[in-house]
Amino acid sequence: MHEIIHAIVGTHEGHKGPFVTLARAVGLEGKPTATNPGKALTRRLNALIGELGPYPHATLSLIQIKKAGTRLIKVACPACGYTVRATRKWLEIGSPICPTDKIDMEEGI
Repeated sequence: MHEIIHAIVGTHEGHKGPFVTLARAVGLEGKPTATNPGKALTRRLNALIGELGPYPHATLSLIQIKKAGTRLIKVACPACGYTVRATRKWLEIGSPICPTDKIDMEEGI
C-alpha cells in the first residue's frame, strides 16, 4: 500500500505532504518512511483476504537461485596489475598484451 501511494501522489512528493495525507487516510501508521498498517486497516485487509480466498500462484520457495555468472575471464598484467576480461575463445588464440608493459597478461592474478 505504501508503494501504491507513491504511485498515486507521484514520487516527486517523497514522504511529505500529499503522501502523508493519503497514507493516514487509508490507515497506515508510523513514520512516513516506514509505514505499517494500523489496527483498522489490518482488520479490513484480513476481511478482504477471507472474501477473495487463496492467491492463485505456485508455491514460493526460499531457496536462492544461483546468480548467473559471467563468461568473461579475468586476465591481468603480472607487472602492473592492469586488468581486462576476455572470453575463453579469445584467450585460446592468445593472451592480451599489457598496453603499458608490453608483456603477456595472465589468468588468475
